[in-house]
Amino acid sequence: MIKIRVSSDKAQVEKIRKLLRENEGFCPCQVVKDQDSRCMCTDFLNKVKEGYIGPCHCGLYESVEIKLD
Repeated sequence: MIKIRVSSDKAQVEKIRKLLRENEGFCPCQVVKDQDSRCMCTDFLNKVKEGYIGPCHCGLYESVEIKLD
């Protein structure tokens, strides 16, 4: 099972959240401001659906595998 969580890197989280506020909720890593680039971006969500484990582009979120007993 894959779960999405906020990164454990507190400095990165603070930096990205500040940029998101300044950028009206759009991912600061994206050039185009459209619905697909609104945080949590469509690209990251699609990757997670395909089984991707790792951080999103900006590092605010990460997908991790959870072991079920």
